Amino acid sequence: MERGGRLEFSQLLTALNVVGSELGEPVIIAFDEAQELRKVGWVSFTRLFAYAYDNLENVRIVLTGSEVGLPLKFLGVDRRESPLYGRYVHVVTTRRLSFEESVDFLVKGFEEAGITIPHQVIEDAAKTFGGIVGWLTLFGYSCCTEPDLCTEQVDKVVKIAVDIAKQEIESFLESRRSRRYKNPTKNTDNGEELE
Repeated sequence: MERGGRLEFSQLLTALNVVGSELGEPVIIAFDEAQELRKVGWVSFTRLFAYAYDNLENVRIVLTGSEVGLPLKFLGVDRRESPLYGRYVHVVTTRRLSFEESVDFLVKGFEEAGITIPHQVIEDAAKTFGGIVGWLTLFGYSCCTEPDLCTEQVDKVVKIAVDIAKQEIESFLESRRSRRYKNPTKNTDNGEELE
């Protein structure tokens, strides 16, 4: 332990590597919406991931995100100055499913879960979510946890999707907006009011 008894990330990864060794299979550590890690300034995730890649054979790092090009932008696997330059990265991309694929995805999922959902509800969900796997999955999960309310889940998931999209846009704008634009009625150079 370092820094006043706190466990460092590298120590945590090393401990998980030991667990993986004892289990005889790698420990998988997943970071959802990994593009948000760029906002953390007190730890270099690219150095941490490079350390795990080079030294911890029983640890696997999985990064997921909704931002296209995450490995190239965040990890910098194509930039010489990045700690991860030259490391092998496996990228899995998803695409929108067709209407038929969306229906099939939901039908098979509900069959695996052992629940029966009216076909019209499944078709409505397939149309509403436009083949986006994440929203179809959330809809399916919501129906599995509350099957009696499945007909209401489409509207519930749409509301969640709108809220998330709004948050992502606000976060995107906040992270890229100059301080100069936060208060459009003031000129930050000289403090004068703008008309």
